[in-house]
Amino acid sequence: MTATQTASHQITEEVTSWPCVQAGPGKRGEFAFTLGGRELGHLHGDHAAHFGFPKAVWTDLFEQGRIDYHHVEDFR
Repeated sequence: MTATQTASHQITEEVTSWPCVQAGPGKRGEFAFTLGGRELGHLHGDHAAHFGFPKAVWTDLFEQGRIDYHHVEDFR
């Protein structure tokens, strides 16, 4: 029988497999991923993941319905 992983565990497993990426507590209580001291993104449990993407990638993901605008920073 295979155990089902939570979304945050799956994301953490993938992102920390990238070279030199560190994971741990962020500045505001979130679980953050950093590379060279710069935050790549962060998780709020299993209900929200905030990552930055290059504009073209962001647009493609948005048009596919895979991401949405950040609840605080609306870049429209």
